[in-house]
Amino acid sequence: MEITHIPIGLIDPPDEPHRLAMDSVTLEELAASIRLEGLQLPLTVRPLDTGRYEIIAGHRRYCALKMIGALDAPSIVRQAGAADNEVARFLENAQRENLSPMEESIALTRFLANSGLEPKAVAKRLGKTDYWLKARMLLMQLSDALKAEVHAGRLAISAALALNEVSDNTHRDYLTRYAIEGGASATVIREWVNAWLVHVAAGDASPAPAPDWTPGETIVIIQIPCAVCGTAHDHRNLAIVRICHDCLAGLAAARNSSPPHAASG
Repeated sequence: MEITHIPIGLIDPPDEPHRLAMDSVTLEELAASIRLEGLQLPLTVRPLDTGRYEIIAGHRRYCALKMIGALDAPSIVRQAGAADNEVARFLENAQRENLSPMEESIALTRFLANSGLEPKAVAKRLGKTDYWLKARMLLMQLSDALKAEVHAGRLAISAALALNEVSDNTHRDYLTRYAIEGGASATVIREWVNAWLVHVAAGDASPAPAPDWTPGETIVIIQIPCAVCGTAHDHRNLAIVRICHDCLAGLAAARNSSPPHAASG
């Protein structure tokens, strides 16, 4: 495709950038690389009615060019429609600029809204699986706190989606801190969430039992409270049991009505 050198002053950043924030260190490294070796990949822009141009792909390169005082930017001008421009922007950012899952989620949400395409068609155009797209679309349902952790790379997508099922903010925040600082796996986090769901389904108004831990300590064995007796056990010694709500309520009622154990001695 033809490369046109467009004055930097005529180029505008994308109206809705995919990237939530730019890392200043990597941006300076990119600027240094461009200063030494030149721009290896041109920007992709679209013409505006005002005679200016809007960036479709290459926002970081544009910022780096401005940092080094470049007067113009090698660019590919695309006349394609909005949907094609969004595909080009997403593909380039995903392949070259390492968007976080949250940034991908935001971009996909906008793309689906603007393109009018069905999710399956979008996944096909992007060369992704339906599962990949669905997982990122679900990220938009996360609490703000969980979104921030996913964006920062401290929580995996599967872990964040599981934790989001806990509607008790205090309990969810506790489990989130434990997951991040204690290094819990997605499987263990799912067990924590299931234990909370069981507690809620039983209609127990008391605070849900929480795994016991001390922030900052090295965690060797992760313990999860038993849904029946409430005693914490090594998670490897607990079993996942399928039980209907009626039976679960019966177990909870039986537990609550049982007399306390007599003190020994």
